[in-house]
Amino acid sequence: MSRLSDLAGILKGMEKITRSCTRLTSTELNLMLQNSYLKPVIQHAIKIVVDSVSSTKDKPANPKALKPDQILQNVPLVLEGLRLYSRILMGVGGQEIRLRRPR
Repeated sequence: MSRLSDLAGILKGMEKITRSCTRLTSTELNLMLQNSYLKPVIQHAIKIVVDSVSSTKDKPANPKALKPDQILQNVPLVLEGLRLYSRILMGVGGQEIRLRRPR
């Protein structure tokens, strides 16, 4: 019985070590973001949105602009494109990248 409890203690200790090794601190996450390829893309997208919002305040509505429901329908497509782009940048080798069909 004592060997079983010793084994359970060893496994709990290994679990704690594994959890502490895989835990990321906020500074590590910030460092990963600073070194990420996606950071400039995100900053550029935010800049475009801010510029377009500030420029649309001065101008009348554009009749050719996309409607909000069309924009919301395109969000999954954009996210899928970002996912594929990031997988290509990460060097997903030997795996075929498959597009998901919309439901």
